[in-house]
Amino acid sequence: MSRLVLVISDLYPARQQPQELPRLAQLEYWLAHAQRTPLVAGWQQWLLEEFCSGRYAHRSWAQVAAAGAGLAVDHAWLATPVHLVAGLDTVRVHPAGLLRLTAEEQQSLAGDFATVFRGSGWTLHATSERELLICSATALHARSTDPARWLGSDPSAGMITGQDARPLRRLGAELEMWLHEHRVNRARVERGLLPASGLWLWGGAETPTARSALERPSPPRPAPTGAGAALQVYGAELFLAGLCQLTGAGSLALALPWSPARATLARAGQAIVHCQLGAAPAGTRLQALEHELIAPLLLQLRRGDWDSLTLLAGGHASTVRRNGWRVWKALIRGGPWWERLLG
Repeated sequence: MSRLVLVISDLYPARQQPQELPRLAQLEYWLAHAQRTPLVAGWQQWLLEEFCSGRYAHRSWAQVAAAGAGLAVDHAWLATPVHLVAGLDTVRVHPAGLLRLTAEEQQSLAGDFATVFRGSGWTLHATSERELLICSATALHARSTDPARWLGSDPSAGMITGQDARPLRRLGAELEMWLHEHRVNRARVERGLLPASGLWLWGGAETPTARSALERPSPPRPAPTGAGAALQVYGAELFLAGLCQLTGAGSLALALPWSPARATLARAGQAIVHCQLGAAPAGTRLQALEHELIAPLLLQLRRGDWDSLTLLAGGHASTVRRNGWRVWKALIRGGPWWERLLG
């Protein structure tokens, strides 16, 4: 069975105002024909369980990401640079507040962290993607959510909780003070860029199917013969880089517009395509994705190149299947896409 999974990892209700969004006919067709299920544990967990056959489903997302960064660590947390906006009585994540630091900026922070936080038991690692990685000497039983869920809104409901939340919250506060007048931030402001208010720590908790949090994960190993070749991943993202490392899947940069010639991928089996709205206005970016990615994929589905397409966005998995397309087409009328995807 051939299938393609499209991940839009920063499209969540908190970020969007319906009155500012355009109607998107192709996305509305997709959602009108789709079977929708909630992503209770996040899109990362969905991919682990779907494509790793349970072999790595016990790993934290940060452990998977660490494999993508080439780090052999036990206790890792994703550290996403964020820009927060303080109001009179609340704090919110800036709508474009998930920052992507340059390699030079990340290396500068990691090097300075090693000096300032020497002896703390924490280490900061630069990566080639949006998130950095923070590692601790011991396991911490705590949980927090993907900061993308809180773009443009108050993130308090997604803050760190759990029995070991206190040391992580203390570290988060210390990181904010450290970054306040850091030279990396001063240079960013001089260039007209948003500074990093802090590093959002997340993804280090054991998953719902976790084994003992003290168990040392086995080193990355390739998938069974032929399994990795059947999966192709498009897009730059640290968690997906780790997924490729663990399964032996191939990874390529995402080039848009999506070429209909890529239908030959269907013969290989499965594909994951990852994209983000980023700092661009949501409506403008979504219109571009509609034209350059969603419409070509639906065309491929209609002509039989894929057996199914799944969209992971807005906290839901929305799957449309080729063999059910014609049956339901005349019976379903699509409304505004945000009512189905973000409702």
